[in-house]
Amino acid sequence: MVRIQQRVYWCRSCGFLLHIPLCLLVKVTFLPFATSFIPGLQISNTRYKQTCQDISTLQAIQEKRTGLEVTINNGQSSKIIDEERKGSGFYIHIPYCRKRCRYCDFPIVPIGTRNQDGNKGFQDMDKAYCDALLDEIDFYHAFSEKKKKLSTIYFGGGTPSLAPITTIRSVVEHLCHRFEVPLQSISDDEENTIEITMEMDPGTFTKKQLEQYKHLGINRISLGVQALNDTVLEQIGRVHRVKDVYQAVDILKSVFRDKLNYSIDLISGLPGITLAEWSETLERVVRDLKPTHLSIYDLQIEEGTVFGRWYANGDDDSMGEKSPYINKTAVASLPSPEECAYMYCYASGYLTKKGYQHYEISSYSQSDKRSRHNQIYWGYQPEWYAIGLGATSSYPRSHRFTRPRIMSDYLAWVKQQKRLQLKPHHEDSKKQPPWLCAMNITDSTVDDEDEREADKDQLSDIIMTRLRTSDGLNLNWLEENYSKEIFESVLRGAQLGVDLGLVQIEIGNENNTTRTRVLRLVDPQGFLFSNTIISSIFVELSNL
Repeated sequence: MVRIQQRVYWCRSCGFLLHIPLCLLVKVTFLPFATSFIPGLQISNTRYKQTCQDISTLQAIQEKRTGLEVTINNGQSSKIIDEERKGSGFYIHIPYCRKRCRYCDFPIVPIGTRNQDGNKGFQDMDKAYCDALLDEIDFYHAFSEKKKKLSTIYFGGGTPSLAPITTIRSVVEHLCHRFEVPLQSISDDEENTIEITMEMDPGTFTKKQLEQYKHLGINRISLGVQALNDTVLEQIGRVHRVKDVYQAVDILKSVFRDKLNYSIDLISGLPGITLAEWSETLERVVRDLKPTHLSIYDLQIEEGTVFGRWYANGDDDSMGEKSPYINKTAVASLPSPEECAYMYCYASGYLTKKGYQHYEISSYSQSDKRSRHNQIYWGYQPEWYAIGLGATSSYPRSHRFTRPRIMSDYLAWVKQQKRLQLKPHHEDSKKQPPWLCAMNITDSTVDDEDEREADKDQLSDIIMTRLRTSDGLNLNWLEENYSKEIFESVLRGAQLGVDLGLVQIEIGNENNTTRTRVLRLVDPQGFLFSNTIISSIFVELSNL
């Protein structure tokens, strides 16, 4: 079986995974099958019969709000909180990993499982990398007219907890020196305090290490669990085991206590995972680990990875010839597309019933624990800085910029930029690096064609990312900031989803004066087929 993937090219590089689940990638001709896709599964297991009832109950509630029926929501969906963000996001890529997982195609540097304290080669590389990160921070500062305020910082990777504490401290302190970073109110006002997230793997940090992170202001942890089965973890190439997960959570609880805010990453559709085991995994996570947030991604088979070789199919040109290992009994088989779809729907129904909000296709949170950093990526005017290997930065009305993915190339690139000795307000801003000239862009620095292309790119990104969220796409904003023609094209593109009950349009009252229209995908069926719905909208927009 081959899984044909399409991913958000820029968000992966900046550290946040916008994996589109496998079943979102079916062709439009399969859409009529969508509404009966999940109920048609034959489930003999008692646990899953009960799950079907849970999902059916959830669907029955949703069906009252879907299709052509318009729901009055008293203006609750009309608020665009992204428009008035209190600051920008800052992503730092730390590429170190103990080994490369068999599904991974991220820009990383495997450093082995041994302690690196006495490893001069690693220490020299880390010093060079840390210096490059600090240089990039200086680049941003040099071309900014004033200190920019940050609302979130995100250490992604890779496995940032493998970096020396001195490296993490240097980056945080340098950011505090070059940007406005509201650290002082950490214990007083969470809403106005910067959110600082660090990705970690179980078994890669100690209590002392975590206490040092907390002292630096890190107040949110993203734990890469992926599975709660040692055989599956070994199969996918992870170093940690289930006992390491429980030990890691115990350390988190002992350090952060009642302030603990942490997310768990899980992957559905892993080889060897059955429907019953997926159900048990979610139950154990909620019952035993009690995270405030979960990110659940469907396994992506990427070209060039170990899994890309193991699960390649000769019928798919993009994955090369069929792997000779695919028929070996030692390699567990992948779940079917129907099973993957069921896992997705089950997670949505189960976690919603347990009090988590399904606020984005792959994201679940307790009521006040959404990822503030990730929500910047999904905003109407997304703006975030990014530094490090393969990282991608973005500014409104500008093209995104991605850095080199190989360490030697990245270090050479930073040195080259430093040698240029560019000065702020350069007369010919087009010669400035794209990640810098976008910061102070004015009508005189770009021609009309560049501006139109930037607008098109940003519109596509906004539609794609907003429709991945439960908040949906505000149609009033779309018409006011673009045009009535674009607004009507989006509605035409979404009509098929509306007809199939996968899309809903809500109308609410705001201050009894403004009627707000919001386009949303239905959870979970609309999310399952989001890629098809969004592609249909893009087709309509391309005809303008």
